Formats: sequence, C-alpha cells, structure tokens
Amino acid sequence: MQLQRTTVRLEPILKKELEAKAFELNLTFQDIFTQALKNYLHQKNKAKAQKIVFLTQPLGKKLVNLTREELYAD
Repeated sequence: MQLQRTTVRLEPILKKELEAKAFELNLTFQDIFTQALKNYLHQKNKAKAQKIVFLTQPLGKKLVNLTREELYAD
C-alpha cells in the first residue's frame, strides 16, 4: 500500500500525549494516528448502519381494493 504524505495540525498538549502514548506502546506516531482514524471512520459507518424501526398503530379495518361505492357510501 502506497502512503500519501499530509499535514495535520494538532493542539500542543494533544501532540505531547500522542507522542507519549506512542513511546509507551513502542509504536510510531503514524501507527497510532492511522489506527485512531480507522476506528473513528468505522464507528461512523457502523452508526449509519443501524436498523430503523417504525412504530405503528393499528388503524382498524384494512382498506384495500375498495370500490367507489364503498369509499363514498353515505
């Protein structure tokens, strides 16, 4: 996989925490940043895939294939 170079601007405290975590886990800054970005994108996609549930109420007799007389009966 070919990597593409880009620039990211971080708050100084966030950068220090990231560098400390990378050192603690014996990983590179890039490894942690890439994994965090993948996790974030995966969570976004997972949230989009939630099942939609429609709550319905029974409205009485089903009205299918009614004739004109049935619709406009007095």
